[in-house]
Amino acid sequence: MFKSRFPYFSVNADDKNKNTRVYLDSAATTQKLDSVLLAMDNYHQEYNASVHRGAYQSAQLATKAYEQARVKIQQLISAKKADEVIFTSGATESINMIANGLSINDLSGTTILVMASEHHANLLPWQAFAKRHKLNMDVIELSSDGIFSERELSRLYEQLSDDIALIAIAHVSNALGNIYPLEDIIEKAAKHNIVSVVDGTQALAHISVDVQKLNCDFYVFSGHKMYGPCGIGVLYGKYEALTALAPSKLGGEMVVDVDFSAVSFQMPPLKFEGGTPNIAGAIGLGEAAEFVKNNIEEIKRHEEKLHQYLIRQLSQFDSLIMVGNSAALPTKNNINNHDFSEHLSIGTLSFTVKNQQLNDLALYLSQAGVAVRVGHHCAMPLMKRLKLQGTLRVSLACYSDLKDIDYLIEHISHFLRLDESQARLHALTETKSVDENKQHFLLASKVQQSRGWDNVYRQLLLASKSLRILPQELRTSLTSVSGCETDLWLAMADDRFAAYSQSKVVRGILALLIERADHNISCGIHDFDYLQYLEFLGLSHYFSEGRRDGIANAIKTIDVIMKTNANANANAKTNED
Repeated sequence: MFKSRFPYFSVNADDKNKNTRVYLDSAATTQKLDSVLLAMDNYHQEYNASVHRGAYQSAQLATKAYEQARVKIQQLISAKKADEVIFTSGATESINMIANGLSINDLSGTTILVMASEHHANLLPWQAFAKRHKLNMDVIELSSDGIFSERELSRLYEQLSDDIALIAIAHVSNALGNIYPLEDIIEKAAKHNIVSVVDGTQALAHISVDVQKLNCDFYVFSGHKMYGPCGIGVLYGKYEALTALAPSKLGGEMVVDVDFSAVSFQMPPLKFEGGTPNIAGAIGLGEAAEFVKNNIEEIKRHEEKLHQYLIRQLSQFDSLIMVGNSAALPTKNNINNHDFSEHLSIGTLSFTVKNQQLNDLALYLSQAGVAVRVGHHCAMPLMKRLKLQGTLRVSLACYSDLKDIDYLIEHISHFLRLDESQARLHALTETKSVDENKQHFLLASKVQQSRGWDNVYRQLLLASKSLRILPQELRTSLTSVSGCETDLWLAMADDRFAAYSQSKVVRGILALLIERADHNISCGIHDFDYLQYLEFLGLSHYFSEGRRDGIANAIKTIDVIMKTNANANANAKTNED
């Protein structure tokens, strides 16, 4: 559904050999709507001019299109009037504008309340605000598995009091997909004069939003999360709240009068739009807003159906653990009979896999053409509370379809079967006597002879079994290697290289590097290009930029250790002579 409206999916559509494009990372950024791209191109090619300034035709057309976009945003979020819509560079700037423009005199309490699942963008500005004004920070907690149930809601209601100055909360969690019951929360907060700031970044493309019904003081979102362009976003505020808010970005066009000692500002929205704005971005965002507004009911039905299907399919894997409100919906026993009428989550699902390093799974999926996100999702405090290093996040959008999910499930299943089969193979062969020191490059030769990612992956899993494991007591900050998308330690133990990583793929690569380093030591080779060696083995193009940096750091560690030992041996020999 809607996939034909997004050019990203039609690139080389007639090429039978084109790479598979299964895009399941829409929580990070959505693909761009055709009418958005067309509207932006038309502006640049047909009436490019600055807004609110020129009397000539192009300037008038640009100003009209820019202000029409503001009206489209007003209509999408049901704001009382268009002047309550401020164009910004995105949600991050919008939140910072609020935090930098709020007067402490407009707040009645001494504590700022934030959701445990907040994106860093809706946490760090309030940390800074609290420090600047000597306020306290408190947290709205989730359950131990990220669910926001009636129990957690009741606990939140107990926290709301006259002592709370401001509540910062996402409408939808970017890491978990949880939808939070904002209307009730804000209603109770308002009774205590608590200022409400809502991050709606993950909401606009998936659910209906009515800021008047929510009755929030501020609501922010970004264009690139709702089929619009990057570098454009919105700060909505009640008009009286915007009037009281001080502008934090100062420049041209925002003033009524200015001299060298004083200034008087325009009324909202121009008060906050100093400088030449992102005109094309605003026009594109207006097109995206119109598309979402006209299709939101159909989008919700489509995504809810896909979300249910995704949960059912993922539930077949015993080793998979879902996190957040999605995990509360089904169980393996009652999933086919479950009532999904109470919609607690958008089509974003986070999970972990027992005994698996998620970066390995994400890499495997990437090689198959599947885009997913793995990590902390800019919600590190949440992951710490859940006692997780991160999750793998699948996020759907209006252009997702059942084929995308089937393809994802097929490759997750294949990944898990590969791991199980290699474990069984290792158990059968580990007792065989093989002198790997005599067969110097046994691991490397098997990897080099492999064709295709599946075969390379199998050999890396097998190679990981051969890695000399660095003892737990030696895994310290002194032996830690940074930058590999996973914890990694490397050092000499009992005069031999040893290492450890949670990632089986990384352990396999380390085994290859150490196999070569051992040979180099025995031959007295001190200068060797290990990165070129990995390229020679055909591995380099499988590395992400983050993993490439970590492997380069591991190689530097190997080089340093080898040169240090060589110098020590040379000095010892000199002393003997």
